[in-house]
Amino acid sequence: LGGGGGGGGGGATFTPMRQTFGGASPAELLSSPREVSETDLYLLGAIEKLVYRVDYMENRLRRAEQIIYFLMAGNNQKHEPCPQNFTQVHDRCYHFDIERGLNWKSASTMCRSYGAHLAEFETVAEFQDVVAYILNNPVNRGKDFWLGGLNPGLLWIWANSAKPVNPNTNLSSITSTSTSKPSPVGKGTTATTTTTTAAPSSSSQGTKIVNNASKQPTLEITGNGRCLRLAYNSALYTYGYRGEDCSAQYSYVCELKNKSLDNEISRIAKELKLDDQPS
Repeated sequence: LGGGGGGGGGGATFTPMRQTFGGASPAELLSSPREVSETDLYLLGAIEKLVYRVDYMENRLRRAEQIIYFLMAGNNQKHEPCPQNFTQVHDRCYHFDIERGLNWKSASTMCRSYGAHLAEFETVAEFQDVVAYILNNPVNRGKDFWLGGLNPGLLWIWANSAKPVNPNTNLSSITSTSTSKPSPVGKGTTATTTTTTAAPSSSSQGTKIVNNASKQPTLEITGNGRCLRLAYNSALYTYGYRGEDCSAQYSYVCELKNKSLDNEISRIAKELKLDDQPS
């Protein structure tokens, strides 16, 4: 039996079957652009609402902590100085690393090693404070810096907080367009409306994002890269946002989480023995 089986096996050849999905191979599926579906938009809208609710709850909790702290310690609290290698700009601590250029991922890793994260400007005022500091510092002026912004394919978000870089971005205005003909989105827009096109990829090609005009100012993001760079404009003597290839090497700005209020609340709680468990 063993010999017969061996002889039969010697004369037969095995041809692997090509696996297909709906008539297309996996390689063809990966190379072909996928349009944004209604399910994608629904999930993005749900995520946006969740991020908004979490941010709202965090602000409420922070406000309650501040009230408790002021009631217990009064309004004579002292701000802790920034740690070594960090500089205070307004009420936040930043580290400006200009000694070496790193790609975005390595820069993010270095910031985490300092107990910080790549800088995220949640308001235009924060952006303006840091830009003013850089422009007034000859050592930093003219350098380009990595920030914590990422573009996964549909809109720019801050990697640490998951908030939109431009809070005016309306996910309901994200539309799926055909690559064979131009999209009507953006026609007839006014000067106060900014249209941003997402960088092409296998999952976002043909997708446009419309930032609706609102009372809140919006910072325009130029470039087609996935990672956010604070780019110097020598002609205008100022800085702006630009999407850059994540493998490019630039200086970077780290932002330290403000823990002074948390530390003071913990200290007061220990003094009042609020953390003691009942016997």
